[in-house]
Amino acid sequence: MPQPHSSTVAIRRRLARRLPAAAVGTAVLIGTALRAGAGLPAWTSSGPAGANLQALAIAPTDGQVLYAAAVRGAFRSTDGAQSWQGAVIAPEFTRAVAVDSTDAMVVYFGQSTGIIKSTDGGVSGEPANDGLTSTSVFALAVAPANPQVVLAGTAGGVFRSTNGGTTWTPADDGLAAGSFGAFAFDPADSQIVYTGSDRVFRSSNGGMSWEEASTGLSVSTVHSLTVDPTDSMVVYAGLSSALFKSVTGAAAWERMDDGIEHSNGVRGIAVDPQNPQTVYACVANRGCYKSATGGDLWAPRTAA
Repeated sequence: MPQPHSSTVAIRRRLARRLPAAAVGTAVLIGTALRAGAGLPAWTSSGPAGANLQALAIAPTDGQVLYAAAVRGAFRSTDGAQSWQGAVIAPEFTRAVAVDSTDAMVVYFGQSTGIIKSTDGGVSGEPANDGLTSTSVFALAVAPANPQVVLAGTAGGVFRSTNGGTTWTPADDGLAAGSFGAFAFDPADSQIVYTGSDRVFRSSNGGMSWEEASTGLSVSTVHSLTVDPTDSMVVYAGLSSALFKSVTGAAAWERMDDGIEHSNGVRGIAVDPQNPQTVYACVANRGCYKSATGGDLWAPRTAA
């Protein structure tokens, strides 16, 4: 079961080509946002102060707009993480956040009591829990090609919405029972999506049904999943005490974490879209690591 991320590390660098150099490399490290310029030579704290962040999402249509899920609510930045404002709709422990793939103002927040949807960038919002039988939400994802399709990973399985969160139905065909704390859509094909509990599952129909894709993986909580934006066959999985890579679309996995000191899970993985051999991984309580060899070897990249 995914644990409350009091010392979470997460990193989201979706569609980094659209970000200016000052915004590339925004991450959440040990409860605070960090920023670095192009190439990530060093990290500096970027707030929000005292928020204890759990997850971060960059708006696909506007790289300056970011949303952060935090222990004491949610936050929004409109200037590439240089400053933050509280998103007043979510004052409680917020574990997950996902942004509409076509509208930077439409955002979903996952909390211990369900999902909040906002259509004005977090200024206001409404519960979006119709059909959810498990309201402890650990992960959210919006389909890149169809923002009406939203997936929610909960303590009671995966749920799917086809109407932008208005209603939800269980999407557990082929899944083992458990908590699901990670999703990754194939950026080139929204019908392909991965999710993780204590193993990895793959869907080829947008999350309606699943098949296990864990050959070669350790049995361990899956904290993060990332698809290489330049090669859909390359998938990374961050587990509680290991990082794995697949070059076969998750048909088989190989452990690839030489140089990483593990603690409480690989909480975030990001692939440089301009040079996919450059990969970043953030490990709870240990900081961020960089590989220049597609995951073969890693070196620490800590806060400045």
